[in-house]
Amino acid sequence: MSSESPADAAKERGNTLFKAGKYRDAVQAYTEAIAQDETGAPLLLLNRAAAYLALSDYRSGVSDCRLAIQKQGSEPTAKAFTRLAKCYIGLGELSLAAEAARSASSATNATPAEQTQAADVGNQVRDIEKHLASFHNYMQEKNWTLASIALDQAQRTAKLTEISSPASWKLMRATLQLQRGNISQAHSIAMDMYRSDPNSTDALLLGARVMLANNDVQKAVTQAQAALRNDPDRVDVKQFLRKCKTLASLKEAANAAFKQNHTEEALAKYAELLQLADQDAARDGDPKRFKAVIYSNRAILESKMGDYNASIADCTTALELDPGYTKPLRTRARAYLSNEAYEDAVRDFKKALEESVGTPDADSLRRELRQAELDLKRSKKKDYYKILNVSKTATESEIKKAFRKESLKHHPDKGGDEEKFKLCSEAYGVLSDPQKRRRYDSGVDDMDEMDMSGGMGGMGGMYGGMGGMGGVNLADLFGPGFANFDMGPGSGGTRFSTGGPSFHFG
Repeated sequence: MSSESPADAAKERGNTLFKAGKYRDAVQAYTEAIAQDETGAPLLLLNRAAAYLALSDYRSGVSDCRLAIQKQGSEPTAKAFTRLAKCYIGLGELSLAAEAARSASSATNATPAEQTQAADVGNQVRDIEKHLASFHNYMQEKNWTLASIALDQAQRTAKLTEISSPASWKLMRATLQLQRGNISQAHSIAMDMYRSDPNSTDALLLGARVMLANNDVQKAVTQAQAALRNDPDRVDVKQFLRKCKTLASLKEAANAAFKQNHTEEALAKYAELLQLADQDAARDGDPKRFKAVIYSNRAILESKMGDYNASIADCTTALELDPGYTKPLRTRARAYLSNEAYEDAVRDFKKALEESVGTPDADSLRRELRQAELDLKRSKKKDYYKILNVSKTATESEIKKAFRKESLKHHPDKGGDEEKFKLCSEAYGVLSDPQKRRRYDSGVDDMDEMDMSGGMGGMGGMYGGMGGMGGVNLADLFGPGFANFDMGPGSGGTRFSTGGPSFHFG
């Protein structure tokens, strides 16, 4: 018959389960042993603390270590303090971990091996503190890459995984991801924290920050309200909730002012929104997607005001904040088009179309891209609309009036530029003819074949007979002085007579 006590049997079972990696079962076995053996409780508590460490249940480990130290009386062991230090590292309580490591090193009953282990843990704590200090410095410098490396180094030094890291470190990681615009990663961390502790105010607040970063202000308000109900005394939660409510009302007011054509009011509110969104960004994370929408909305307003350079700048900022956002691409393309930066417009329309395949916007984007490509093609040729200083939607009457004005201004008999006068005549010859104008507007490649093969005298009937230009009588345009229209002999050129000095097209 075995003389082994129930407590000893439970302890041995716990040791066997621990070695097998069955830590939860080991915790249960050690608990049975502790209940049956008061005198052996300190050692059993430290064994159970080791199992809690393996399960990343650091708070329970701290509780067991502190109780074991208490039960050890006036001479607690170095082993107890070293294990306590490790549990504090897991909780991110580095000052308490350093204190426990010092107590382990100074324990009078410590063996050389235990003193070495205590010194190693103390060095580990100092290294972690150094890496976390680097993390905060890099965050202030907005060097997200080095900040991430520093946090990784702290995690490796602590011998922790992302899942087993302290909640405070997870918040650091999530804030870093928000600063980098990695909203899905930050959301994943928030969900992990919430699953670990559904009553965690930190997890609820982090979720609210993720919602704001994702441009869902109303959900951010709701989530922050839940966090405040969970802990009504949290000052940072109150501040964030107030910020989100103000952002929501400001955004609504700015968009309403835009729709009502109160442009100055809308611009002022958009600027106020962006300033407020940047407040406490180091703590709350940079709400890049939210800001991208505000920049995009303001860019549309600026284009409407004709300030295309400002619109382009705001669209560029929006795209830097949220590269996958299509709307500012389209707005910028239109602004480039208005600025006659046709190659830039074509590039943006193409990219917007690539990102909009299968969406309701795809067809309209194709049409706008086609028009931009035509404008680019036309820009490489003569721009007849610009020559006559009319818009592309000018009526026949407006074109006729513009031709009269520009031709008189550049008429050589009036001291004008003969080449510009010829260009005005050429432009009018195309734009005054509906068929030629349609072909010109469509950007067909055979522009040079539009009845131009006969030189100046054969410009599609531009000088179509005595007194005519493009089918319009010169006397109607310039008065009876232009009725004396002389084509000149042979190929000697075309001559106009206005009763004053005559000029000759070479």
